[in-house]
Amino acid sequence: MALPESGYYIGIDWGSAEHAVCVLDGAGRAKAEFTIAHTAAGFAELARRLRKFGQAEEIPVAIERPDGRLVDVLLEAGHPVVPVKSNAIKAWRDAEVLSGAKSDPGDAMVIAEYLRLRHHKLSAARPFSPQTKTLRTVVRTRDDVVRLRVMATNMLNSLLDAFWPGAKAVFAGVAPVTKASGRHRGVSYRWACNKRLRTAMTTFAGNSRFDSPWAADIYRRARDRGMDHPQAVRVLARAWIRVIHRCWLNHQPYNPAKHGGAQRLTTPQPLTQAA
Repeated sequence: MALPESGYYIGIDWGSAEHAVCVLDGAGRAKAEFTIAHTAAGFAELARRLRKFGQAEEIPVAIERPDGRLVDVLLEAGHPVVPVKSNAIKAWRDAEVLSGAKSDPGDAMVIAEYLRLRHHKLSAARPFSPQTKTLRTVVRTRDDVVRLRVMATNMLNSLLDAFWPGAKAVFAGVAPVTKASGRHRGVSYRWACNKRLRTAMTTFAGNSRFDSPWAADIYRRARDRGMDHPQAVRVLARAWIRVIHRCWLNHQPYNPAKHGGAQRLTTPQPLTQAA
C-alpha cells in the first residue's frame, strides 16, 4: 500500500558505528541533519528528535535495511519504515549528484529525497507480530550459539595444528562432499539458498517434534535410517513445508485434526477379524 503525503520525510544512511539522519519537509528543504550512535541511547535520541516534527504515524522513514534493532525502534515508535535498496539509492545519487561527491550526510539527504519524490510508489514495512518476534528471538539465539560453536571449533583446530596435528587428521573432513560423474550421482548439502528462511524452518521443525507425534515419527524414522540430527531435522522441515504450503493455498491455519499424517498416528485403527 502506497504511502500518503507527509509534511516531513526522513532518510537514514546506515553505518556500522553511527548513522546519518536527514529530515526534509514536503518542499524538499532540509529541516535537520544530525548523526546518532549505533547504541540504545542513540536510538532513543533519534526517536526523541523526530517527535518534534509531529506524530510518528505521519512521518515516514527510509533506510537501507529491512531489519535490525534500529528498524525495530522506529516501528515500535509508530513510524512507517520504508526499506530501500542500496542499488536504487546509488542510481538515484549518480543521477542527482553530478559531481560524484559522496558522504554519509549527503547519502542521508539522497535517501530522504528519494522517499519524498517516490513515496507514492513505495510501501512501508509491516510491524512484526508477537509470534514472529518470538520466533526471530529463537532463531537469533540459535545463530549466536552456532557462531560460538564455530568459533570454538576454529580455536580447537588452531590448537591442534600447533600442538597435535595428528589428532586433527583423524577427525577432520567428516562432512561428505559428493560429485556426479557418469552413472554416479550423489546428493550434497545445499549452500545457495535463503539461509535465514532455512534456519527459521529447521528451528521450527526441530522444536515441533516435542509436541507433534507426527513430527516426532518422521524425525525418528530419519534417525533410524542412519541420518544425524541436522539431516533428520531437514527431512522434517521439508515435510512441514508441504503442510505449510497447503495451509497457505487453503488460507487456513494448521489443524492437526485435518492432517491425515497426524491422524494416522493418533487415531486408533480398527481391528480386522481373521477370515
